Amino acid sequence: MNKKEYVSVIGFTNGIIGDNFLPSLSTIDQPEEIQSSLAMETMISRIKEDLSKEPLDHKLETSIIHRDSTRK
Repeated sequence: MNKKEYVSVIGFTNGIIGDNFLPSLSTIDQPEEIQSSLAMETMISRIKEDLSKEPLDHKLETSIIHRDSTRK
């Protein structure tokens, strides 16, 4: 029985570990530089202005990196 026919596993950071798993881990690739820039900009603006603002909702482009842990 090939388990890959029944179960798929996916990660969510596209870190270096995913490619080194056996089977290699399919993952969601996220724009880490944009995420960290937005986080810093938000933190700085909240410190300078108002810490009680509502949470922000940023939608960033992502992509799926297909590896061996999912069916294609």
